[in-house]
Parts: sequence; structure tokens; C-alpha cells
Amino acid sequence: MRCGCRAPFESLHGQFHLVEVTELLVRSVGEPADQFDLRGSDAVHLASLQAAADPDVVLSAVAQGLPVAAAPIGIAVANLHSSS
Repeated sequence: MRCGCRAPFESLHGQFHLVEVTELLVRSVGEPADQFDLRGSDAVHLASLQAAADPDVVLSAVAQGLPVAAAPIGIAVANLHSSS
């Protein structure tokens, strides 16, 4: 089943903030991965958001666990799911 998320993702692409995945960043993902039961890639995504340290950053994700983990640490979340 397709989620229909590609078009919204593509429309936001020019607004993305790219963060380099360094060894330090990868080593920082263990605790949030355990705390929120995140997959490895989602934990790296969350750590990248924290590394960006930009109050204007908004998380765009289809995974359900990642927005749940981002909200308590003050990261805004974009809803990419259509309401129809």
C-alpha cells in the first residue's frame, strides 16, 4: 500500500537542511533509539535534527515513532499524511 507521501516530500525538498552523518552523530543515537524504540535510520534522523540545533527546523517523516520521539525534545513536526 502506498502512502501518497512522495509529492509532499518533493515539494518540500528545497527547504531541507542537510546534516553530515559523522561518527559522533552515529554514536549519539543509542539512547533515543532505546528510549523511543526507534529503528536505526530513524534514530540517526532524530540525532541529525538535534545536531542541526536550528529552532526553525521542522521534521518531515512518514514513520510514526519518529514524530513521537521528536515532539518531547521541542522539534516541530510536519504532517505529511493527507486528510482525505
